[in-house]
Amino acid sequence: MAFVGAGNILLEYCIGGAAVARAWTSYFATLLNQEPDRFRIHATSLHEDYSRLDPIAVVVIVLICAFAVISTKGSSRFNYILSIVHIGVILFIIIAGLTKADTANMRDFTPFGARGIFAAATYISFFNLQPQLGAACHRAIFC
Repeated sequence: MAFVGAGNILLEYCIGGAAVARAWTSYFATLLNQEPDRFRIHATSLHEDYSRLDPIAVVVIVLICAFAVISTKGSSRFNYILSIVHIGVILFIIIAGLTKADTANMRDFTPFGARGIFAAATYISFFNLQPQLGAACHRAIFC
């Protein structure tokens, strides 16, 4: 069962990575003032939903995979640098948003206060973890 779980996580990462790489093509095209599908190749022989091939996404994924395979230390540094960049972007978004914030909009933002926020977080966390716990208990002897 651990192999199924590991395979599921690996598949989730592959699909997520492909989606992010595909989004990079749209961002790159928008950065160059082009249509988001400008750099995608249209293959008429494929089904309409799957007819847009994305060579930039393939190149990005291959480069990142090659970089990770070449060196674990290098990929660790790359991850460290990207984490710093991500934190910088998040801080920029927060600070830029706070400069445009209007405190009048915060009225009735939390009608149930902090207690309501924590109750909702508990509810969401329980229903996210419940299927995984059920599967774990199904395999375990002690449940």
